[in-house]
Amino acid sequence: MAAISSAMEALKLQAKIISTCNVWLFLLLEFANDVLILGTVYLKPDIAFEVIIQDLNREFIDFRLNYGECGIIFGGDFNSRLGESNILDNHIFEGTCFKGCRQSADKEVNRKGTLLTEVMENNGLFVCNGRSYSDFPANYTFIGPQGKSVIDLVWLDFLMLKYICNFNVTPMTSFSDHLLCKLQLQIALTSSVADKKFSSGTIKSVARDVGMVQQSHRYTSKLNKYILDEIKFLGQLNE
Repeated sequence: MAAISSAMEALKLQAKIISTCNVWLFLLLEFANDVLILGTVYLKPDIAFEVIIQDLNREFIDFRLNYGECGIIFGGDFNSRLGESNILDNHIFEGTCFKGCRQSADKEVNRKGTLLTEVMENNGLFVCNGRSYSDFPANYTFIGPQGKSVIDLVWLDFLMLKYICNFNVTPMTSFSDHLLCKLQLQIALTSSVADKKFSSGTIKSVARDVGMVQQSHRYTSKLNKYILDEIKFLGQLNE
Protein backbone atom coordinates (compact mmCIF):
# COMPACT_ATOMS: atom_id res chain seq x y z
CA MET A 1 0.00 0.00 0.00
CA ALA A 2 2.93 2.34 0.73
CA ALA A 3 4.30 1.73 -2.77
CA ILE A 4 0.92 2.60 -4.28
CA SER A 5 0.73 5.77 -2.22
CA SER A 6 4.23 6.80 -3.28
CA ALA A 7 3.43 6.24 -6.94
CA MET A 8 0.20 8.19 -6.64
CA GLU A 9 1.98 11.04 -4.88
CA ALA A 10 4.80 11.17 -7.43
CA LEU A 11 2.31 11.24 -10.28
CA LYS A 12 0.04 13.72 -8.52
CA LEU A 13 -2.76 11.19 -8.75
CA GLN A 14 -5.74 11.59 -6.48
CA ALA A 15 -8.39 8.91 -6.07
CA LYS A 16 -11.59 9.03 -4.07
CA ILE A 17 -14.79 7.03 -3.85
CA ILE A 18 -17.72 9.03 -5.25
CA SER A 19 -20.44 6.37 -5.22
CA THR A 20 -20.74 2.98 -3.58
CA CYS A 21 -23.50 0.53 -2.74
CA ASN A 22 -23.91 -3.23 -2.56
CA VAL A 23 -23.72 -3.61 -6.36
CA TRP A 24 -21.24 -1.01 -7.62
CA LEU A 25 -18.27 1.15 -6.75
CA PHE A 26 -17.17 4.32 -8.56
CA LEU A 27 -13.83 6.07 -8.09
CA LEU A 28 -12.85 9.53 -9.26
CA LEU A 29 -9.25 9.61 -10.48
CA GLU A 30 -7.62 13.00 -10.98
CA PHE A 31 -4.24 13.21 -12.68
CA ALA A 32 -2.40 15.79 -14.76
CA ASN A 33 -5.18 17.82 -16.41
CA ASP A 34 -7.62 14.95 -16.73
CA VAL A 35 -10.41 13.46 -14.64
CA LEU A 36 -11.48 9.84 -15.00
CA ILE A 37 -14.38 7.98 -13.40
CA LEU A 38 -13.65 4.28 -12.91
CA GLY A 39 -16.56 2.05 -11.95
CA THR A 40 -17.15 -1.63 -11.43
CA VAL A 41 -20.34 -3.58 -10.85
CA TYR A 42 -21.83 -6.95 -10.02
CA LEU A 43 -25.55 -7.41 -10.69
CA LYS A 44 -26.89 -10.67 -9.29
CA PRO A 45 -29.14 -12.69 -11.59
CA ASP A 46 -32.11 -12.27 -9.22
CA ILE A 47 -31.65 -8.54 -8.57
CA ALA A 48 -34.49 -6.06 -9.12
CA PHE A 49 -32.90 -5.04 -12.40
CA GLU A 50 -35.33 -2.34 -13.51
CA VAL A 51 -34.95 -0.53 -10.19
CA ILE A 52 -31.15 -0.79 -10.20
CA ILE A 53 -30.81 0.36 -13.80
CA GLN A 54 -32.80 3.52 -13.06
CA ASP A 55 -30.62 4.17 -10.02
CA LEU A 56 -27.59 3.74 -12.26
CA ASN A 57 -29.01 6.19 -14.76
CA ARG A 58 -29.39 8.80 -12.02
CA GLU A 59 -25.79 8.19 -10.96
CA PHE A 60 -24.52 8.97 -14.46
CA ILE A 61 -26.63 12.12 -14.59
CA ASP A 62 -25.17 13.20 -11.24
CA PHE A 63 -21.65 12.49 -12.48
CA ARG A 64 -22.18 14.85 -15.44
CA LEU A 65 -23.61 17.55 -13.19
CA ASN A 66 -20.86 17.26 -10.57
CA TYR A 67 -17.78 16.51 -12.69
CA GLY A 68 -18.63 17.80 -16.17
CA GLU A 69 -17.25 16.13 -19.27
CA CYS A 70 -14.88 13.44 -18.05
CA GLY A 71 -13.88 9.99 -19.24
CA ILE A 72 -15.77 7.01 -17.82
CA ILE A 73 -14.78 3.35 -17.63
CA PHE A 74 -17.48 1.07 -16.28
CA GLY A 75 -17.08 -2.70 -16.22
CA GLY A 76 -18.11 -5.87 -14.45
CA ASP A 77 -20.63 -8.68 -14.39
CA PHE A 78 -23.96 -7.25 -15.57
CA ASN A 79 -25.73 -10.59 -16.02
CA SER A 80 -27.28 -9.00 -19.11
CA ARG A 81 -27.14 -10.23 -22.70
CA LEU A 82 -26.81 -7.62 -25.46
CA GLY A 83 -26.45 -9.86 -28.48
CA GLU A 84 -25.02 -7.61 -31.20
CA SER A 85 -26.79 -4.41 -30.20
CA ASN A 86 -25.14 -1.01 -29.63
CA ILE A 87 -24.20 -0.66 -33.33
CA LEU A 88 -22.58 2.68 -34.15
CA ASP A 89 -21.09 4.43 -37.18
CA ASN A 90 -17.62 3.26 -38.15
CA HIS A 91 -16.36 6.79 -38.78
CA ILE A 92 -16.68 7.56 -35.05
CA PHE A 93 -13.91 5.08 -34.34
CA GLU A 94 -11.51 5.90 -37.17
CA GLY A 95 -7.91 5.74 -35.95
CA THR A 96 -8.83 3.72 -32.85
CA CYS A 97 -8.76 0.03 -31.92
CA PHE A 98 -12.55 -0.17 -32.18
CA LYS A 99 -15.17 -0.61 -34.88
CA GLY A 100 -18.61 0.91 -35.10
CA CYS A 101 -20.28 -2.42 -35.82
CA ARG A 102 -20.37 -5.24 -33.31
CA GLN A 103 -20.31 -9.01 -33.63
CA SER A 104 -20.68 -11.50 -30.81
CA ALA A 105 -20.49 -15.21 -30.16
CA ASP A 106 -23.56 -14.65 -27.97
CA LYS A 107 -26.49 -13.67 -30.19
CA GLU A 108 -29.13 -13.63 -27.47
CA VAL A 109 -30.72 -10.36 -26.33
CA ASN A 110 -32.75 -10.35 -23.12
CA ARG A 111 -34.76 -7.58 -21.48
CA LYS A 112 -31.94 -6.77 -19.08
CA GLY A 113 -29.59 -6.28 -22.02
CA THR A 114 -32.08 -4.02 -23.78
CA LEU A 115 -32.58 -1.84 -20.69
CA LEU A 116 -28.84 -1.70 -20.01
CA THR A 117 -28.01 -0.69 -23.58
CA GLU A 118 -30.67 2.01 -23.54
CA VAL A 119 -29.36 3.59 -20.34
CA MET A 120 -25.74 3.40 -21.47
CA GLU A 121 -26.45 4.89 -24.88
CA ASN A 122 -28.51 7.69 -23.31
CA ASN A 123 -25.50 8.55 -21.17
CA GLY A 124 -23.02 8.51 -24.04
CA LEU A 125 -21.30 5.17 -23.35
CA PHE A 126 -20.50 2.33 -25.75
CA VAL A 127 -19.59 -1.30 -25.05
CA CYS A 128 -16.12 -2.62 -25.87
CA ASN A 129 -16.98 -6.31 -26.18
CA GLY A 130 -17.32 -7.38 -29.79
CA ARG A 131 -16.08 -4.02 -31.05
CA SER A 132 -12.30 -4.10 -30.65
CA TYR A 133 -10.12 -5.72 -33.29
CA SER A 134 -8.82 -8.09 -30.58
CA ASP A 135 -12.32 -9.20 -29.56
CA PHE A 136 -14.24 -9.45 -32.81
CA PRO A 137 -16.57 -11.20 -32.60
CA ALA A 138 -17.02 -10.89 -28.84
CA ASN A 139 -15.64 -13.91 -27.00
CA TYR A 140 -17.70 -15.58 -24.32
CA THR A 141 -16.98 -14.11 -20.89
CA PHE A 142 -18.84 -16.83 -18.98
CA ILE A 143 -18.42 -20.55 -19.63
CA GLY A 144 -20.03 -22.79 -17.06
CA PRO A 145 -22.55 -25.53 -16.36
CA GLN A 146 -25.37 -23.09 -17.20
CA GLY A 147 -23.95 -22.47 -20.66
CA LYS A 148 -21.94 -19.78 -22.44
CA SER A 149 -22.65 -16.06 -22.61
CA VAL A 150 -21.22 -12.56 -22.88
CA ILE A 151 -22.32 -10.99 -19.59
CA ASP A 152 -19.08 -9.43 -18.34
CA LEU A 153 -18.89 -6.11 -20.14
CA VAL A 154 -16.79 -2.95 -20.31
CA TRP A 155 -18.44 0.35 -21.23
CA LEU A 156 -16.58 3.54 -22.15
CA ASP A 157 -17.34 7.20 -22.56
CA PHE A 158 -16.28 8.49 -25.99
CA LEU A 159 -13.77 10.80 -24.29
CA MET A 160 -11.76 7.67 -23.41
CA LEU A 161 -11.08 6.80 -27.05
CA LYS A 162 -7.81 8.78 -27.11
CA TYR A 163 -6.44 6.64 -24.27
CA ILE A 164 -7.42 3.12 -25.33
CA CYS A 165 -4.83 0.83 -26.93
CA ASN A 166 -6.62 -2.49 -26.84
CA PHE A 167 -9.44 -4.57 -25.40
CA ASN A 168 -9.51 -8.35 -25.24
CA VAL A 169 -10.94 -11.26 -23.26
CA THR A 170 -8.59 -13.81 -21.69
CA PRO A 171 -8.86 -16.67 -19.15
CA MET A 172 -8.64 -15.40 -15.58
CA THR A 173 -8.27 -18.44 -13.32
CA SER A 174 -9.16 -22.10 -13.35
CA PHE A 175 -11.31 -21.47 -10.26
CA SER A 176 -13.73 -19.14 -12.05
CA ASP A 177 -16.34 -19.67 -14.76
CA HIS A 178 -15.72 -16.08 -15.88
CA LEU A 179 -13.07 -14.84 -18.24
CA LEU A 180 -11.17 -11.59 -17.81
CA CYS A 181 -12.05 -8.46 -19.76
CA LYS A 182 -8.81 -6.52 -20.17
CA LEU A 183 -8.71 -2.89 -21.24
CA GLN A 184 -5.33 -1.39 -22.06
CA LEU A 185 -4.69 2.33 -21.81
CA GLN A 186 -1.81 4.60 -22.73
CA ILE A 187 -1.65 7.66 -20.51
CA ALA A 188 1.37 9.97 -20.50
CA LEU A 189 2.05 11.53 -17.13
CA THR A 190 4.94 13.69 -15.97
CA SER A 191 6.34 12.76 -12.60
CA SER A 192 7.13 15.52 -10.09
CA VAL A 193 10.21 13.52 -9.10
CA ALA A 194 11.68 12.78 -12.49
CA ASP A 195 10.89 14.48 -15.78
CA LYS A 196 9.99 11.22 -17.48
CA LYS A 197 6.78 9.90 -18.88
CA PHE A 198 4.87 6.99 -17.46
CA SER A 199 2.63 4.73 -19.45
CA SER A 200 -0.28 2.67 -18.34
CA GLY A 201 -0.49 -1.05 -18.01
CA THR A 202 -4.00 -2.44 -17.94
CA ILE A 203 -7.24 -1.87 -16.10
CA LYS A 204 -9.11 -5.10 -15.61
CA SER A 205 -12.85 -5.34 -15.40
CA VAL A 206 -14.22 -7.30 -12.50
CA ALA A 207 -15.29 -10.73 -13.71
CA ARG A 208 -15.66 -12.13 -10.25
CA ASP A 209 -17.00 -15.16 -8.47
CA VAL A 210 -20.44 -14.83 -6.92
CA GLY A 211 -18.99 -15.70 -3.52
CA MET A 212 -17.02 -12.47 -3.43
CA VAL A 213 -20.15 -10.40 -3.35
CA GLN A 214 -22.34 -12.31 -0.94
CA GLN A 215 -22.09 -9.51 1.62
CA SER A 216 -22.02 -5.83 0.70
CA HIS A 217 -19.28 -4.84 3.15
CA ARG A 218 -17.04 -7.65 1.91
CA TYR A 219 -17.79 -6.62 -1.66
CA THR A 220 -16.88 -2.97 -1.09
CA SER A 221 -13.67 -3.68 0.80
CA LYS A 222 -12.40 -6.29 -1.65
CA LEU A 223 -13.39 -4.21 -4.65
CA ASN A 224 -11.68 -1.15 -3.21
CA LYS A 225 -8.48 -3.13 -2.69
CA TYR A 226 -8.75 -4.58 -6.20
CA ILE A 227 -8.96 -1.17 -7.84
CA LEU A 228 -6.23 0.33 -5.66
CA ASP A 229 -4.00 -2.55 -6.73
CA GLU A 230 -4.79 -1.76 -10.35
CA ILE A 231 -3.79 1.89 -9.84
CA LYS A 232 -0.25 0.59 -9.78
CA PHE A 233 -0.34 0.66 -13.59
CA LEU A 234 0.17 4.42 -13.31
CA GLY A 235 3.49 3.80 -11.60
CA GLN A 236 4.96 1.54 -14.22
CA LEU A 237 7.82 3.34 -15.95
CA ASN A 238 7.97 2.90 -19.71
CA GLU A 239 11.66 2.36 -20.10
